[in-house]
Amino acid sequence: MGILLKSNAAGAVLNIAVNTILIPRYGYIGAAIATLFSNYTLAGIQFYYLNRQVGIRNIFIQSVRYFLYSLVMFIVVFLWGHIQSPGPIVTLEQIFVGGAVYCTILFIKKDPLFFEIFCLVKKYLKSRISK
Repeated sequence: MGILLKSNAAGAVLNIAVNTILIPRYGYIGAAIATLFSNYTLAGIQFYYLNRQVGIRNIFIQSVRYFLYSLVMFIVVFLWGHIQSPGPIVTLEQIFVGGAVYCTILFIKKDPLFFEIFCLVKKYLKSRISK
């Protein structure tokens, strides 16, 4: 049996066990807590085995910068929506501003993945225009 199947089975059994303990006392809140607990445990088990096979820790560490970039984007988009009345136009503005902020950060930081995607899009557009 594969590691993924074993970890999912363990997560399901853990969820049932914790539900059995928490639901009688806390009701639907207990069910939510049990689900969160079992899912986090399952994610931890899968992360452990994936890290042993692939070395995902390095990938995770490298992805922290993208989390920080998205946090900056979130703050800008949140403030943009907070200073205006909610509506469909403001939502579209937030989408545009969020994308612009994120791409600007990637451009300023000279992110290699961003430039690779940019070059692919540019190449695709050139091929479409030249037809």
